[in-house]
Amino acid sequence: MNLGLDEGELGRLTLGELAALNKVYAAREKRLDWRAAVIVCAIANVHRGKDDKALHPEDVMPWLKEKESAEQPGRQTPEQMRAVLEEVTLAMGGVVHPRHRPLADV
Repeated sequence: MNLGLDEGELGRLTLGELAALNKVYAAREKRLDWRAAVIVCAIANVHRGKDDKALHPEDVMPWLKEKESAEQPGRQTPEQMRAVLEEVTLAMGGVVHPRHRPLADV
């Protein structure tokens, strides 16, 4: 996998930055697959018979189909939101207080 970084730069990335780079990399790969599938479809559709249906990129590369659940995730539960906030707080050097403890008691 080529992210355009040398080993030194890669080692200094945070988990969030690495995740963002991975997302960009996956999108670029999907775009390249889509381009190849469009070319295959153009060639195949020119030579298809009159009664044959036209090919679409998803027919050539099924993994290009959009996944509804991946593109539009459901709502987060309060527990999931708290877990994310705790991770961010700790990553930035903060302190996470025990759960179910009112702030007035701190």
